[in-house]
Amino acid sequence: MPRVGFICPGGGHVLFAECLASCRMGRRCLTKSTLTALSRTRPWTGKPSTTQLIAPTRMEYLKIINDYCVAPPNMAFALLGSRVHLGLADADSDVSLLEERFEEEDITGIADCFEVEADEGILTDYKTWGSWRVARALGIVEKVVPDPTGAVYQRSGKGYVKGAPKMVKVYTIDPAQADNREAELQLNRYRLFFEDRGFPVNRMQIEVIVRDGNTWVARNRGITEPIYFIPVKRWDDTRVRAYFTAKALALKSYLDKKELPPPCTPDECWSGRRCRDYCPVLNFCGAGASRVNAMEGV
Repeated sequence: MPRVGFICPGGGHVLFAECLASCRMGRRCLTKSTLTALSRTRPWTGKPSTTQLIAPTRMEYLKIINDYCVAPPNMAFALLGSRVHLGLADADSDVSLLEERFEEEDITGIADCFEVEADEGILTDYKTWGSWRVARALGIVEKVVPDPTGAVYQRSGKGYVKGAPKMVKVYTIDPAQADNREAELQLNRYRLFFEDRGFPVNRMQIEVIVRDGNTWVARNRGITEPIYFIPVKRWDDTRVRAYFTAKALALKSYLDKKELPPPCTPDECWSGRRCRDYCPVLNFCGAGASRVNAMEGV
């Protein structure tokens, strides 16, 4: 993908080579080694990756056909994830396969970890997510209930009266509210890569490091731990293959025709949150810009 440079904190855009050769601000915003790591990209080979096909087709199309720049701070979490993966890669053992690479039906994939324990094949993917996304994947629901200690209000106020049970927030996990679709698609495709090669997968999970763990924001979303195991549902094989085949054909078709794909659906853009905070090609997408303006009341 043609990510070609940085959005410089000093203003404007700067190509990777220019930034690394000499800082226009006189003092770098990050170390040169960090900026070098952030400048590394995977070129488009004509064969989509599993993660590309999970993402919205319009976003991936725009990333392929446009040269774009990203602000270094916005890539910090991607760098954190890469370093976590790099550190875990040293933990390979006789029961583990780490960073396994696949290619099948012109779709590529890199699975993080496959382990065999007690004759059970376990497929794990490592994530570094914010607490909002972790809560969404777990299906955490906030409820207001009477204080379990039996405490009561000592005086009347707005919405409550003296002597009434004190109400407090509690958080519960409701599997019916869990939304972990992208991880389910990714892990099930990796599962098929392994099973097509004779490695049965009995269980799938993601191991998530919470980026803002142990903060007030995380606790206010019901996230109390710095790391979580989240089980991943098994999907029907035919459904998984059909999804990835259709997405791959669609992306290639739009690229061949040089035709802009339809706007992302509300689910794909997380009701505009992805557009506002996580889309590096927003300035090429009129629909995404309109969503962001609507969210901000512009």
